[in-house]
Amino acid sequence: TTNYKPLEDEINALKTELKESNVTLKIIELPSGKLARWSFAKDQLSKYASVINPDIVHCRVYPSTLVALDTRKKYKFSYKIIFDARGVYPEQILERSTGIAGKARYHWWKHIEKRLLRESDLIVGVTNAFIDHFKKIDTKANYKFIPCCVNIENNITEIATNELRNELGFTESNIIAVYSGNLSAKYSSVNYIVEIFSHLYQKDTNFRFLVLTKSNTEELEA
Repeated sequence: TTNYKPLEDEINALKTELKESNVTLKIIELPSGKLARWSFAKDQLSKYASVINPDIVHCRVYPSTLVALDTRKKYKFSYKIIFDARGVYPEQILERSTGIAGKARYHWWKHIEKRLLRESDLIVGVTNAFIDHFKKIDTKANYKFIPCCVNIENNITEIATNELRNELGFTESNIIAVYSGNLSAKYSSVNYIVEIFSHLYQKDTNFRFLVLTKSNTEELEA
């Protein structure tokens, strides 16, 4: 569901990397029409599930989970479904559109949200607070906390750290805060990111804020 189209070399490199873990990558471009996407996605999933007979279908965010649930129910597949929520989709819709259409979609997805939590075999939350939010909706669902962050237990040498600092144009005295994510949507809350950076810089002028997005790497100056 992204406008970013990876280069062929990037795709091939990722395929090679995943192959080492016995994972086969297949990229399928969805139709542009919103209604056409639903039927297309269900047809594609039923097609490949019939051939591959997967044990697990991992679904990123709400729409793909709904597709997996509907397809499993319709064709009597036995695969387990992991609902990897990532964000509160209904609330994100309401933040982008506060009109009648936005409110209608919000209430529809809040209704669907209950089904996703009830019928998915595992729900992944990126924070404990996120899981607590879901537990207020469905206490009986099976939840797993998997954070989106750096594993601080991995050993990174000081030499490697300094090399990366030099490559990005930072000095050893710089204190670096990193934002890695989308900046194009309203729920990205760019104003809060700028406010946080400004506050940090006021406390210590050695602070530098690194922004990592899908298409660029930028350093924000105070």
